[in-house]
Amino acid sequence: FLLPEASFETETELENLYSGRKNASTLFGCILGLPITYYVDRKYTRFETTSIWYGQIIKLVLGFGIVIGIKAGLSSPCVALFGNEYLARAVRYFLIVLFGGVVWPISFKYIKRIKIPILDKLASRISSVFLRKNVEQTKKK
Repeated sequence: FLLPEASFETETELENLYSGRKNASTLFGCILGLPITYYVDRKYTRFETTSIWYGQIIKLVLGFGIVIGIKAGLSSPCVALFGNEYLARAVRYFLIVLFGGVVWPISFKYIKRIKIPILDKLASRISSVFLRKNVEQTKKK
């Protein structure tokens, strides 16, 4: 950020400068969010990561979708608000880390309570089929 653009002679050098600034602002936003996330998790959240298999899928799909929504949806508003592409990028990634590390894990205890009877039956049937096959293979040995 401190290097003057005039000191770069070729288009490739300028592209490298812009790419480096973009990466630096992304990392800066993430690094600012990590200590807050760590502190909140240690002090308050202490979220459980265990859940039934479809609960894990729900957490993955919804969490990933919301993070992508934050990343894409806040791009233009942040640039308009801050007036600087790099500052806007740092703020956006800061918010992504805060969501992913603080807000989203709070929902895990509620997702863990979700019960879908048809998926529970399906899982038990699949596991019983595999258990029968394992028992039959063990008897053959």
